[in-house]
Amino acid sequence: MRRRYAHIGRICFLVLVLLSTGLLLWSWQWPHEEARVFSGFGQSAHDGYLVGLKLVAPEAEIQPVEGGEVVFRSRPSRLPQLIPSTLGGVLVLEHGRSFRSLYGHLDPDSLDYQVNRLELEDQVGRVGPYGFNSGSSLHLEIFDLEQDVRVNPLLLLPRMEKRTRPVVQAVHLRSVNENDSSNTAPVLVQGGVVTLPAGNWQIELSSYDTMVAAGGSRISPHSYTVRVNDEERFRIAHDTAGVREGTLRLSGRRTYQEFYEESGAVRLTTVEVGEAPLELVIEVRDHVGNVTQRSFRVIPVATE
Repeated sequence: MRRRYAHIGRICFLVLVLLSTGLLLWSWQWPHEEARVFSGFGQSAHDGYLVGLKLVAPEAEIQPVEGGEVVFRSRPSRLPQLIPSTLGGVLVLEHGRSFRSLYGHLDPDSLDYQVNRLELEDQVGRVGPYGFNSGSSLHLEIFDLEQDVRVNPLLLLPRMEKRTRPVVQAVHLRSVNENDSSNTAPVLVQGGVVTLPAGNWQIELSSYDTMVAAGGSRISPHSYTVRVNDEERFRIAHDTAGVREGTLRLSGRRTYQEFYEESGAVRLTTVEVGEAPLELVIEVRDHVGNVTQRSFRVIPVATE
């Protein structure tokens, strides 16, 4: 329990520092000035969470997000059955405050094995179609060693200009009552009112986010909040991902199988429909605070 509170406290401290300083105290930078976010932290990727960012960038030299000591380099064998690497050339830097950054899909021949420290103006390597990578995209991860989690790089990198709001495509309610055959037929919420039989219903949300500088690429929203009758019942954010109880969990809570449906929709929370109507509000936020809201009323089916 003490470790859990320490983890929450550190993440809250991190967010408060970023908001109050505007990153002026920490000299983080984007690894390439023309980088475009293609896939976001926490979204579904190959039946698991993406625990970093995929950045589309021209086949050019990549800079470190912050100065640091080189703690790992990987030059995969040309015989992948000997030393397999899905990320091609990899370099890891250790920074202050217990943070590390990882750069993947680098040209192995571009890694300088004579350098032990890189500054902001130095070159990490050249990105390209290396490893399981058909184009010129950089795989970027940031680790918090003190809490043993990956941190969403969008919380640390300078904010890109972003005016778009997350898009809510559909909200479904699925019966999760035992011996209820209707649990295979979720109810689509259309308009501001939905009528449901009494029981427990799981909220499933289909949504995505876009970034101005991302060329229309769809990424996961940053956070989801559910309020029932003006009371917050659920919130989860794509802040961190770490192993808990032997399984990778988003924000220390949800495993991939618990969070994502096969369709790509996310499972938010379960609400109980009783005799009184429910007022539900779903808020979807991006990492800079833009919000999309979906509100509706649940009316219990009248019983004789």
